[in-house]
Amino acid sequence: MIKKLVYAITIALCGSFADSLSATTYLVSPAATTTGATIYHNGSDFVVGTNAFADIATLMAANPDPNSVVFVAAGSFSANATISVEGLDFRGNNAFIDPRAQTRYTASSITGTITVNANNVTLNGFDFSNAGKVINTAATGSAPIAGFSFIFNSVANSSIARTSDGGGTSGFLRLGKVYTGADALNDVSQKRYKTVTVAHNSFTGDVGPDFVILAGLFGTTNIFDNTFTGGAHALHIANSRGTINILNNNFTNCGNGSLNESTKGDFAIRLYRNSLAGTTVYNIKHNDFNNCSGQQGLYPCIRLFQGNSDNGNYVTPKNASINLNYNVFRNKTKIHADYNYLLYVDKEGGADINCDTRFNQTDNSGYQFAFVNSPSFDSRERYYLDNTGRIKPKDCTISLLKDATTLGAATVMQSFDFDTPTGDLYTIQIMGNALAQQYYETYGDPKGLVVSHIKAGKTTAASTMNLVYGGHGSNMAIARIDGKVYIFCGGKGTLAEGATETTIQALVFFPYVAGASVDLRQDSFTYNGKTYPIQYLDRSGSRSTPSIDEGNRLLCYRTRHGSANPVYDSYRIFDLDDVIQNANNATMLKEIKIEQGSNPSSFSGDTGFMCYGHQGHAINGDFVYVAEGMGTEHEDAINGKSTVWVHVCNWRKNSFSYRYRFTQSEILSLVPGEPEGVKVRRDENGHACLILGLTKGSSGARQAVFYKFTPPDDGVTLPLKQASASPDKASLTMTTPTLDPATASLKLFNSYLNGEYTFTISGEGAQQFEVTSVANNASYAAETTVNIAYTPIENISQHQAYLRCSSPYMDDIVIPLTGRYAGDTHAEPSIADKKVVDVVYYNLQGIRIIRPAKGEVCVKVSTLSDGSIQASKFIGSFY
Repeated sequence: MIKKLVYAITIALCGSFADSLSATTYLVSPAATTTGATIYHNGSDFVVGTNAFADIATLMAANPDPNSVVFVAAGSFSANATISVEGLDFRGNNAFIDPRAQTRYTASSITGTITVNANNVTLNGFDFSNAGKVINTAATGSAPIAGFSFIFNSVANSSIARTSDGGGTSGFLRLGKVYTGADALNDVSQKRYKTVTVAHNSFTGDVGPDFVILAGLFGTTNIFDNTFTGGAHALHIANSRGTINILNNNFTNCGNGSLNESTKGDFAIRLYRNSLAGTTVYNIKHNDFNNCSGQQGLYPCIRLFQGNSDNGNYVTPKNASINLNYNVFRNKTKIHADYNYLLYVDKEGGADINCDTRFNQTDNSGYQFAFVNSPSFDSRERYYLDNTGRIKPKDCTISLLKDATTLGAATVMQSFDFDTPTGDLYTIQIMGNALAQQYYETYGDPKGLVVSHIKAGKTTAASTMNLVYGGHGSNMAIARIDGKVYIFCGGKGTLAEGATETTIQALVFFPYVAGASVDLRQDSFTYNGKTYPIQYLDRSGSRSTPSIDEGNRLLCYRTRHGSANPVYDSYRIFDLDDVIQNANNATMLKEIKIEQGSNPSSFSGDTGFMCYGHQGHAINGDFVYVAEGMGTEHEDAINGKSTVWVHVCNWRKNSFSYRYRFTQSEILSLVPGEPEGVKVRRDENGHACLILGLTKGSSGARQAVFYKFTPPDDGVTLPLKQASASPDKASLTMTTPTLDPATASLKLFNSYLNGEYTFTISGEGAQQFEVTSVANNASYAAETTVNIAYTPIENISQHQAYLRCSSPYMDDIVIPLTGRYAGDTHAEPSIADKKVVDVVYYNLQGIRIIRPAKGEVCVKVSTLSDGSIQASKFIGSFY
């Protein structure tokens, strides 16, 4: 019957299906000692010698049917076993019971060696200890293993000896041999294990073996929602390619083993001679690294090592990238005297690897990413993490960054930015009268702009370029694209009848070319016979101006909406790289609107946002800084002094942070002291500092001066705010009178999040629930909605499960789920006699899968309590 039902559904879906489906269920139990005896387990009767066996090895000797469920009762299993039949789903006594969030039953304890030598094998709900381990080293590129899943297991108290080879031969969960020499460059090291999942497990150890060694991966590997505590390498990924997702894990005290005092020490994550061919993407996101370290010397938490070219075993990484985002790094105690690395990539390999290290949270301003050869090399490159916390000028130390700087014109500077790699300064200002007249006659713009380049340590312009149809120049930013400095400013200007300057309509960006003249209405400009592109981002609204956070790769696009009631400024946040690559097709991450007159301070006469002239804005991490004010020449200057305000908002939370007036004597003594731009940039020590640009000198001889506001540093410690959220419901109940799914939703209100949520459904009824959709699941979203579906089974009136909501550095939120079937249960047996129904999933090729991925079309097969089978189309959601 099952084949007919499934076949009918899959014919409608894809026209074919494998003939190998089976509804057989087996039991492994220490009580299965008398052949022919009946054992009652999980609502069904099993016969010893037919479908009940004393251990896994005896089961395998009986040649079980492929694609079967194997229940493993509570007890201790020390016998070694090789799983050689494909599609076996082994469910221990704690199957689907989360070892971190729920009380577990008496364990199905494995203390022997389980060798997995077949496709689509699942180990679910076991306790591993002593000599217990899971291995395979026999798979090859011509005979790979596919579809292994290790879920809802607890690993602790291992007695496996730690080898002194730096890992690779000693591990608890070990798939594959690690190739370390020239053979790592050969096909023998590749494509041996496809589609591996390690999820919802707890690994605990001391200085024993590596927790997980995976060598020869390809396809998609998912390592998510695990807890790793202690041990040697927590994760050791070698000779691999494809997409490797390391998501939503907790690493505590990992990589701190005794071998860290040698050159073959441990790491929380070791990426070893990977990316030989194809495309390799490491997604290391939403993890919490607490007191993690690495081998003696530089002590990095994460190490990417490709070998050494001088001995012929260097694996040149092909099409490789690391996305290291939304992680928390804290309490790192093992630190080199001069360096404090989190990610360490040999420079030889780093040159060929694209690395995105944005949006990470740290408790130490000295944490760095490294692309280096060795500690003795002077050519090291270090990339400091960017703390996304706010900067409050009243708590900062003020210092003169650059004094009396002469720009390319003698007019007032309108904005500025610093080039991080060189420390060079770029400014923008309106042309002087003579040059403006010349450009007006040529282009028709009555007020062109001058961009000046002032080299680090200098106070006069080394070069300039001229712009037209760029408006007033009220804000500019720079970023490097392919190593070249690009100017970001307003453009696509229009000139209204009778207007004295153009009104910008879009954000434009283009390479800085000394001596060039650029019409910002066009899509390119030519200088000395070479043509350069002008790209734009147009999101409507006048006075469009940009600011950039290079550390977190963010762009903030500001527009003024003066015809609205009330008047407001819109600040739209984009991924900088999305803008660079896609320009006007870039996707906006978030928009906040700040109304005129909002958030007035207690200062006399301050009526809030926009009550003084806009003088530029900056974005740094979660915060947008807006400068306002006027110089001594303006009649509304407070007490005739330089008047400077900064208005700060958290764009992720869309909330006001503070409004502050600069009253430092250095600012108040300036003449005229009109503020002309605000930026946040890192200094030589890696600290994010607020930089304020102001005007100095009399009309016709204007200069610029820059002050730096450095946050206090009590050594290297930074405040790391713990993430938190609150649900709008303490539990969810879904009731349906039919066998169609019932749905319910839960809202999570975020006071602060370091990364996105992960949602895990566990418990005895987990297979009847699924996460169907998640709205606004982003670290910058103030509210997230998660939708849950319950699919009932005939004859079963109720199912229980748990939804666990997790995010880095946040206490888990556990929501009880109840699903109720209100239809006819056909005189359902009493609880004591009830035969629990099982559910399995098959993809369209007939291969059983644990839980379908989001959007995956498959077949759901339910075994009902009366022994009948039902099959239906199923769309995967979230796993």
